[in-house]
Amino acid sequence: MAITRDDRSLITGHADGSISKWDIYTGKLKFSISAHSKSCTSLTIIPHENLFASSCIDPPIKIWNLDNGKHVKSLSSIEARGANDLSILTDGKRMVSADTRIIVWKLPEGEIENIIGTKDKDPIGINSVSVTPDDRLIITASIDKIIRVWEITGGNKVDVFIGHNDYIHKVIAMNDGHRLISASFSGIRGWDLSNGKLWLDFPKQTALHAMTISKNGIRAIATSNNNEISVFNIKTGELIRRLTLQNRETRFATITFSESFIVYSTTNQRILGRNIDSDEILFQLAGHSQLVTSLAVSPDERLIASGLLDNSIWIWDIEKRSAKQILKGHFDDIRFVKFFPDGQKLLSGSSDQSIAVWDVNSGEKVDEIYMGEAIAFPGEFSLNAEKAFFSLGNIDSFECEVKSYDFKEKGWTKTFFKNIKADINILCLSPDNRFIIAGTKTGDFWIHSAIDDKEHGSFHCRGGIVSLIFIPGTSLLASADSFGEVIVWNFPKIVGTDGYK
Repeated sequence: MAITRDDRSLITGHADGSISKWDIYTGKLKFSISAHSKSCTSLTIIPHENLFASSCIDPPIKIWNLDNGKHVKSLSSIEARGANDLSILTDGKRMVSADTRIIVWKLPEGEIENIIGTKDKDPIGINSVSVTPDDRLIITASIDKIIRVWEITGGNKVDVFIGHNDYIHKVIAMNDGHRLISASFSGIRGWDLSNGKLWLDFPKQTALHAMTISKNGIRAIATSNNNEISVFNIKTGELIRRLTLQNRETRFATITFSESFIVYSTTNQRILGRNIDSDEILFQLAGHSQLVTSLAVSPDERLIASGLLDNSIWIWDIEKRSAKQILKGHFDDIRFVKFFPDGQKLLSGSSDQSIAVWDVNSGEKVDEIYMGEAIAFPGEFSLNAEKAFFSLGNIDSFECEVKSYDFKEKGWTKTFFKNIKADINILCLSPDNRFIIAGTKTGDFWIHSAIDDKEHGSFHCRGGIVSLIFIPGTSLLASADSFGEVIVWNFPKIVGTDGYK
């Protein structure tokens, strides 16, 4: 929607691609036009020109007469795709569009002034874009839950803000030029552009966003969007302990778990390890100058891998409290890190749409896979560590599929879940390596044979799936959703007793 500057008319874009203009006071329809072949994604008023712009996921962006809805101009270029959002600069002579790239257009010429972001490989899909009132900064919000700040002149990325637990729908630069507001399913947050501090934090509800289960199959550990870690008995549901970070400035940036301690990073770039039972801080690792986006603990609990927004990966020696290796080779921020089962190699994924395999001891990159698609979630390893499963997202349609990669043969082997029309949020492999389970943001998890093309149905939870874990030593599958509900499923029963041993 867009409201005209005299506050008398409302412009609405619709799923069928049509656009309508309404009189706000009488409710009367002034005009309706067939504008795009697909759903209209954004509308914005062009000041001083009596025009408005509209976009669709397919090109071109279109300019219309505000009085009668007549088509004036189409903005298209070989570099430009469709757009998920549009924003007009205060001067009224330039417009920003964003989908997987940020494009600054000259108006009324319709020429491209600048393309901002990674030039050779597109960054992650952008849901929303806004410009500060001084026309100096562009603010984008992406499906990877990150807010990025860019200079209009030069196109440099100058800041990032992390704090949402779900992909961000909208970001707005406030009129004072110093603050912004962002909204996602996890709540509404306000940020100070000068120092990155939160001035508003309004969570939608207490929602889980990660869970793991101890090796003895008794304790489950979960984190929620209100900065809490909960430890509870998975068999009885009894809460054993709750750990809370009170300071908003040290909000969880990312978290991972081991058998004996919790490892998390905070928004002030520290990594901390805490004893699950006593709440004692066991260690602190300092040295990062950029926000940590992902963490992993080695199987022997001696090393920690941290992925950063500056494209680097650090390998830490927990006992020495120092960095053992700094791995460089990605060209955009790190989305996940994960140790191989033997602890000798590390897997990393980046927003540059590549996956890399590293030798932990030498720090050398031993393999690299360019995906050509957005990486939606880290892979699950098979027990022999020869294969991994990756959820690959289509940033235009928000649909996903799962592919398996054979590290020995260095190639893709199979594609799974071709019929899922939803964003895959989490992957889980059964202990016998025979089934792959995919959880979606719509609250369903799907089961597929990891051996052949057979699907074994889907099951529904109330909220988006945030964790799927087999309880060690059992045939039980635990699911956790964004509403905070944990369900334990009898896996042989739901998959069919003939399919699971």
